[in-house]
Amino acid sequence: MPLLGTPIIVVGYYVGFNNGVGGTYGFREIGGTYTNLSVPVANSQTFAYGINNASQIVGYYRVGTVNHGFLYDGVTYTTLDDPFGTSACHSEAG
Repeated sequence: MPLLGTPIIVVGYYVGFNNGVGGTYGFREIGGTYTNLSVPVANSQTFAYGINNASQIVGYYRVGTVNHGFLYDGVTYTTLDDPFGTSACHSEAG
């Protein structure tokens, strides 16, 4: 199972996603400890792409064929959709 991760040098954390059994799940790695990330409504399709100094994670999740951006603060997943988008949203830290 390939792990795809994005190193964040400033805080020493990693986020990414794993194409595994039953779907694709995001992950966060801090000091060798991995935490799975899965948006509850995502039908097993969660992709983590970035993390900031406050440990907030951004990425996207898929429901059916539609992607939705998310922000995860360690407790709550908040959907981030473009109000002017026509079919999907894709959030990435940059």
